[in-house]
Amino acid sequence: QIRESEIRNHPDRSMLLRVMGIPWDEPRYETMKPFKIRENDAFLLCSDGFWELITEEQMSACLKEASSAEKWLDSMRSIVTEAGKDVNMDNNSAIAVIVHRKGK
Repeated sequence: QIRESEIRNHPDRSMLLRVMGIPWDEPRYETMKPFKIRENDAFLLCSDGFWELITEEQMSACLKEASSAEKWLDSMRSIVTEAGKDVNMDNNSAIAVIVHRKGK
């Protein structure tokens, strides 16, 4: 398992441990226990080509300023694009979700 402090430079940081929707046997990898989703929770699913060029602190700062998931992605995309400008930038993908109460 990779410790959070090791994730940016660990040799296995890009290794796919499980494919969504595919049944699998041991070893079973779990990152956390299930939790209740609440209003204003935010989730980011992204490839290594995205998260390797932006820190968690930058992601959080962008989220605090965003009024929607789209604006959150736009501000993070600007950081990722700038950080990857002079390097061999990998392909990247990201999906963001911000939970709102129904009717809001």
